[in-house]
Amino acid sequence: ILEDKDGYLWVGTWGHGLQKFDQQKRLVHKFENDPSDPTSLFDNGINFIFQEQEDTLWICTNRGIGVFDVRTQKFSKFHPTEMFASLDTSRVMHILNDNGLKWISTRGNGLFRYDANSNDVKHYIPDPGDPGSIGTKDLLKIHKDKSGTLWFGSWEGGLNRLDPGTDQFRHYLGGYNILSFYEDKEL
Repeated sequence: ILEDKDGYLWVGTWGHGLQKFDQQKRLVHKFENDPSDPTSLFDNGINFIFQEQEDTLWICTNRGIGVFDVRTQKFSKFHPTEMFASLDTSRVMHILNDNGLKWISTRGNGLFRYDANSNDVKHYIPDPGDPGSIGTKDLLKIHKDKSGTLWFGSWEGGLNRLDPGTDQFRHYLGGYNILSFYEDKEL
């Protein structure tokens, strides 16, 4: 669920697309896949919604990332480089914008870091020969804590923490499913 800057609630559903709820008028507008319309939502399973600009929503689905233009009410696929072509078949679970970098977690295809300024993409996947590599390809959530450290929750791969200085990961709670984060004021 995302509340945009105009007060609309955007609700991602599993199998019923994207719902826009006007809290003032108590109206719901549905956006679903229409196979005959290439500018419609391309997958009805929504995992996460992210608003980067006032008129743009990023929609994480089981078939990649959609970018929704609020003004035109049209969707487009996000894959600015060939490296992102593999995202079209990935279950994209979460996006975090971090000082111009987009961190994109997937279930089954690891982690992507995208720099829009340079169009640079880095793909993180487990490497059994490197204990500092990310611990799993099944990433669910991303959290940036108050100190600026990035944490990645996973399916059965526990918690992965990225050291930005070395670009290496530390692993915690191996075997656990990490579905959400909450950081209290004491940390």
